[in-house]
Amino acid sequence: MPENVTLSELRQIIYRGSSAQIFMCPNNHPYVITECGRPWVKSNCPIPGCGEVIGGTSHTAAKGNRKLTEKEIQDLDKGHSLGEAIQIDDQASAVRNLSSTSCAILRFYLHATMLLACKENRNIPIIKGMCKTNREPFPDFLLKHVQNDLKRIQRVLDLNFDDVMILLHRLNFSMLASFIQTYRGNSDLRSKDERQKWETDFQKDVLDPIILVHDQVLRGIKTDMKKEHTVFEESTEKERHIEFDKLHRTGRLWKYRKQISVQSFKLSFQTMAAEKNIRQGKCLLLKEYFSCMHSLHGIRFLPHIFSLQRDLLHRFNRKATKDYLDTTKFFSLVQAIASETERDQLTSDVNRFLAAWREMRHQLADYPLVIKKSENSAVTTIVFPRDMCNTEITDESPLSVFLPSYVGLGLYSFALTHFLLSQQNSFLEKYCNIHGHSYSDWPIKLPGKATQADIIVIDETRDVLPLIIAHSHYTVSDNGKTAEFDFEGFERHLKRQYIDAKPKFDTKQIPVIRYTSERTEISMFSLLRERVPQVPLSASQASILAEEYRTIPEICACLDHLDISIKFLHAASPDPAENLYKFMTDTLRFEIDSFGEQTRQICSIKHTQCFWILLMMWKAKKQASINQDPFEILNDTYKIGITKAHSKMLKNHVNSLPKDKKASLEHILFESIMFIIGDEDEDQDFHELKLRDVLCGYIDAPRYSSNLLEEEESDIGTPAYGLEDCWQFPEEIMGNQCVNAWKTIILTKN
Repeated sequence: MPENVTLSELRQIIYRGSSAQIFMCPNNHPYVITECGRPWVKSNCPIPGCGEVIGGTSHTAAKGNRKLTEKEIQDLDKGHSLGEAIQIDDQASAVRNLSSTSCAILRFYLHATMLLACKENRNIPIIKGMCKTNREPFPDFLLKHVQNDLKRIQRVLDLNFDDVMILLHRLNFSMLASFIQTYRGNSDLRSKDERQKWETDFQKDVLDPIILVHDQVLRGIKTDMKKEHTVFEESTEKERHIEFDKLHRTGRLWKYRKQISVQSFKLSFQTMAAEKNIRQGKCLLLKEYFSCMHSLHGIRFLPHIFSLQRDLLHRFNRKATKDYLDTTKFFSLVQAIASETERDQLTSDVNRFLAAWREMRHQLADYPLVIKKSENSAVTTIVFPRDMCNTEITDESPLSVFLPSYVGLGLYSFALTHFLLSQQNSFLEKYCNIHGHSYSDWPIKLPGKATQADIIVIDETRDVLPLIIAHSHYTVSDNGKTAEFDFEGFERHLKRQYIDAKPKFDTKQIPVIRYTSERTEISMFSLLRERVPQVPLSASQASILAEEYRTIPEICACLDHLDISIKFLHAASPDPAENLYKFMTDTLRFEIDSFGEQTRQICSIKHTQCFWILLMMWKAKKQASINQDPFEILNDTYKIGITKAHSKMLKNHVNSLPKDKKASLEHILFESIMFIIGDEDEDQDFHELKLRDVLCGYIDAPRYSSNLLEEEESDIGTPAYGLEDCWQFPEEIMGNQCVNAWKTIILTKN
């Protein structure tokens, strides 16, 4: 149950004196911005069915977002925030002083009371306001929560549905008989302390006396019911003449047997294991299976996740920008597909993805992801942020959520896939240790080539329960009804049918999305320089070309043609001095209207790289001027803000430079970000490296062809911003601040 927490308590308990502020998304869902309390990055609202853009950039809130007033904050936590009723997991949660069982029962009573109140239509708007939801039809929305609460009580008490209902009726009787008479009027429930006292008393006086001995309570109730010939009435006359060896054919006998379930099977095995300590070599695999059963069952979603990722990668890999995938919702893609068969398959796959996320997401908190970005790069480890586990993913989430990537929203899909593959690998390693196999020699497969036959697909309802029933022996005797299980037979069947011949996976080779943007092309330039030597344009030439491209659409149109040409230049190996426009029109047969007149005359093939980087820089400057992210593909860890003191140092440095050196610094820093910091093949971590050192390294060894540079040095001229100037660059600014350092430079220069 929610409890009131004032703004002062929130800051004291959670943020410990920070300047955190509470904002509201366009659909009126509150969220908190930490650090300085002003928006700097964008995300998506995690409330189910929302997904609106939240946060902002450069201390400016995104469209439709606003900071709450003090009065709004005071009213913010009133009510009972209620999201979607999601599938329960194995662990029921405890809240404050309530046990997990008490919490589940109280939640049921709360939701059931709301549902009963909705029988009168005039109450529905009031209760909807309390629950802070617009779900329709609202009674059906509440009914799903009530049904979910009953399943949770079944799970935590290991009872069937009938026994849970009997127990709840007994609790109702207890409340009516004693609790209301004792506590009526003793609490006004206006304060948090009063409400917590009420919860504690209710648990102690009403719930615990029944729940802690629920087995005895149920036996007593059933005995009384039999005596009264109500629910458990049986025809004793007919049964008196049934022969003992035919009892198993009597339907009434089996109707009231103890339920055989996965939970009862697991509890029986654990009891046996504790008593017999599991004989050496017996059922060790079954013990490992139960220890990781919940995570292992999650692997069953992998075939559908792979199917979804392959479909989306086929549609968008190297064909869509990051911005498009971040802003286009998944259901929009489904609606646009003409084929009903394709729509159904995509819907089925995404529903399994969503189910996997709901079941597994809390296990991903601080989960280490071992990645290898390219064949030549080093293996690195990143940690999945804990707060991302709270995100509610739906079919209204952006497409990029479902496309695996090392950065941005694609980290959700990548982390989920990595975790599930690791669960299979971990279980197979335990299997090898138990049976004396070499795990290092175990067959390995690339995730991108996996089929359903390679996955340990075990569904609790479809696979495990029938297997348990097949290895159980139900007996009736004078002492009652008992269920005995063949654990060794179950283990043999599990091993033979679901584990043998399954490969381990190379989790460093998970296919990831490649966008049609900066990083897609960066890796190509090293190959281009090997085939066709590249040199920079002079400052005067760059200045002339800049006059021809004044809008983002003009720049993008030019980049589209240039990107395609770069791919052909790898194989063609033409004369570096050949005119670039002539090569594109005569050799490649392009019809190009996007190139300006000066571009057609000045640019040779040897200027391709420099012209591309100039176009990207002009585009980035225009994006920055309208508060768009100029480096959308770059990891957010390189977009750390600059303090006022450091910003002042940088501005002083820029202002001390003559005009030509200011322009040169802007250009060199942009190239450093694109060719060094933004290059996936670079093994070095630049986060904690001084940005000055990165600049000096690039000035000393620019990404151009050194042999051609020496031949044409007189025409090109040396960079205006040289090493002597670079040593005056503020050493306090680090590599992880490179983006905001570049923004500061262009603002100061302008």
